[in-house]
Amino acid sequence: TTYNIAAADDWNSVITGGNIADLTGNGITVSNAAPLVTSATYDASTGSLVVTGANMVTGDTIDVSKLSLAGQGGSYTLTSPNVTAASATSFTVTLNAVDRLNINGLLNQNGTTAVDTTTFNLAAAANWDASRTTSADLTGNGVTVSNVAAPTITSATFDGSTNVLVVTGTGLVKTIGATNDITVSKLTITGEGGATYTLSTTGNVEVTSATSFSITLTGADIAGVSNLLNKNGTSSASATTYNIAAADDWNSVVTGGNIADLTGNGITVSNAAPGIQSASYDASTGILTVSALNIVGGDTIDVSKLSLTGQGGSYTLTSANVTAASATSFTVTLNAADQLNINGLLNKNGTSAVDTTTFNLVAAASWDASTTSSADLTGNGVTVSNVAAPTITSATYDASTHVLTVTGTGLVKTVGATNDITVSKLTIVGEGAATRTLSTTGNVEVTSATSFSVTLSGADIAAVEALLNKNGTTSTGGSTYNLVAAD
Repeated sequence: TTYNIAAADDWNSVITGGNIADLTGNGITVSNAAPLVTSATYDASTGSLVVTGANMVTGDTIDVSKLSLAGQGGSYTLTSPNVTAASATSFTVTLNAVDRLNINGLLNQNGTTAVDTTTFNLAAAANWDASRTTSADLTGNGVTVSNVAAPTITSATFDGSTNVLVVTGTGLVKTIGATNDITVSKLTITGEGGATYTLSTTGNVEVTSATSFSITLTGADIAGVSNLLNKNGTSSASATTYNIAAADDWNSVVTGGNIADLTGNGITVSNAAPGIQSASYDASTGILTVSALNIVGGDTIDVSKLSLTGQGGSYTLTSANVTAASATSFTVTLNAADQLNINGLLNKNGTSAVDTTTFNLVAAASWDASTTSSADLTGNGVTVSNVAAPTITSATYDASTHVLTVTGTGLVKTVGATNDITVSKLTIVGEGAATRTLSTTGNVEVTSATSFSVTLSGADIAAVEALLNKNGTTSTGGSTYNLVAAD
């Protein structure tokens, strides 16, 4: 626009008595006009802010701390180093990492307006041109933005001992406000068995840079994630590859489009909590071999924290503590009392009891005494082998005490009181090959895997003693004594 000064009628008195207006062709020559900002462009891929203005002098020092940009949700004042004007009409600021992180969340869409429709603007406070007197230039300085890109996740790590998930990505941005850069509820973890868990009890977090943010899990999220990320490395015990998926708007509404990043975002796990996988039990030797995860060879296993479930209930072991043979296995050789109980509980070859109960190994909290280990109560199947039928080998009978002491092999205990030996299943053979099935004497417990005793009562006393009528192994009539046990 050509400068002009117009003078209305009577501008220099009423001379002539006519109209002395002089409106055009009166050019103005200006000198020493104040510097001003007119517009800017911003390249989000390079962090380059190119400012167009007027009345600067090439080499003028531009005080970048006087420049603020307005966009999505508010404004931000730059902290990048000062620059010099490249000409009378332009200077360029290459934003430092902190500024770029903030501005890329503020100028969050290609064009001249933000996703929330705020018009982008560059505000220059007084003395922004430090080489001369400059007034504030706060409005009307539009910014045109290009190359805004969606943030992405590339990978993550998870430390099971601290419950910290550290996420690595590209193009992460900050947003105006406190603790709101990453919407944590938009993140879903995939792990064991292909199952997924969406974070729900952990608060939102800030990004630490354009390439990283960290989340410390809280509440139910700890167990939810730990159950899926159950093995050190990049895949679970079931060989599922770990992944973190981010739904749309997980890192603000940048680009105005769908920024979901759902696949290819592997997680590397360390310090995963120890867990039980399965077990096998050899009833002939009393050896329980346990397959586990994330233990350390030499760890102390607190055997008193282990229980087995089977026929009729469960039993907690009393055998001595053992040490883990490797990161994935430990073996417990049951003491006599445990073997006696467990052989009645795990009472059938295979994975389930005669009553169809699925065999299971339960590990209470701190079962790995060398590290923090949570309770692992279900899904730990036990495969049983070499279950053998108990046998009777011989017996003695004391007529003065009415005590029948039975010796055998492979006797077992059952869950409950006074129910190991069903006495009504026992039949005595004696004098004249006659028999007496016990009927008035109560059931008894075994005293070991090789013995139990029955103290006869009621009518059983007279009936048995009529058959066992002579010391030794045969009756007065020459019948060989025998004890028969029914199924």
